[in-house]
Amino acid sequence: MLQGMSYRTLLTTAMAVGFLAEAASGHAAPPATERPGSVRVAVALAPPVPDSPRQIRAMMEEAEAIWRPYDVRLTWPTPGIGGSTERPDVRLQVKFVHPAPSRQPLGTSGRPSLGTIQFFEGDRPDDTILLLANEITRRVLSAGIYGPPAVVDDVIGRATGRVLAHEIGHYLLALRAHTRGGLMRSSFGGQELVALDRHALRLDEGALLRLRARLADVTFVARAQARN
Repeated sequence: MLQGMSYRTLLTTAMAVGFLAEAASGHAAPPATERPGSVRVAVALAPPVPDSPRQIRAMMEEAEAIWRPYDVRLTWPTPGIGGSTERPDVRLQVKFVHPAPSRQPLGTSGRPSLGTIQFFEGDRPDDTILLLANEITRRVLSAGIYGPPAVVDDVIGRATGRVLAHEIGHYLLALRAHTRGGLMRSSFGGQELVALDRHALRLDEGALLRLRARLADVTFVARAQARN
């Protein structure tokens, strides 16, 4: 479960220029080349999804970029959104929810959560991720984001992709708890949600070791089932 921190800052000139250049180009990230042994994770977006295609595209690209270095390839089997038909090793579903403030789920620190995934007995994660779209938008705007609508949409999408990548981490690692730093920390500041640099979003050493062991089991079982 990822929590947001109240963080207010103005974009630096360099960051603002980066956002504007990215929005103006309209180019998607180059397609990823799947390496032998890559784990395919299908992430289906349950309707209704946010109205902005730019937000959805930016979310997808950010989540993909965060997990790509770990040989985790995200695909999007949602009609009209990504449209992959590849057979995955793991299937997840994402729901965008908009709870009323009085029903806003809280993290362990008492701060509003940005996303969540349920766990069952035996540290078995559910395959459904909830993203709290309104709270993510509020955190982004509280960080002092301003500019043309396309820029704001891209930044909200980037932040949403980071929250999604964190929740996918809970599933892939089968980890209820959080790490002290990196992608699986318990909370992100506004700057870490919107910054162009992803350095703070890496897996720490312990999480990386756990991921390798976990994915070895996931892919072995999934691909053995596919052969039968």
